[in-house]
Amino acid sequence: MPLSPETRNLISARELALMPKGGAIINTARGGIVDEEAVDQSIKDGHLRGAGLDTFVHEPLLTDSSLIAHKDVVLSPHSAALSTEALIGMGVMAVRNALAGLDGNLDLPLVVNPSVLSEISNASK
Repeated sequence: MPLSPETRNLISARELALMPKGGAIINTARGGIVDEEAVDQSIKDGHLRGAGLDTFVHEPLLTDSSLIAHKDVVLSPHSAALSTEALIGMGVMAVRNALAGLDGNLDLPLVVNPSVLSEISNASK
């Protein structure tokens, strides 16, 4: 899920309060989608038991983040894409989609900036 004005703090205090008491939240998507301050407060209030966070608003996570102090919060460095297998897979996917685009079969969900496609289309007319 990309971080955009529509997805920033998509999971906020309101959504966390709707979770069952004693639950935990996991975010491996994007920093900023889950409101870190709301997670911190929900744990302090005893509503959430804990959290697993792999991505943060500021990466790396700031050393003064209060999330670090919670014993039931697991923090990881959001580095899954740094494996050899992931890098090769991303490269293969990008090349396949570029070739598919040349054939007129572009996989639109893989396009990071789809607005450029309409600009290119308008320029070629």
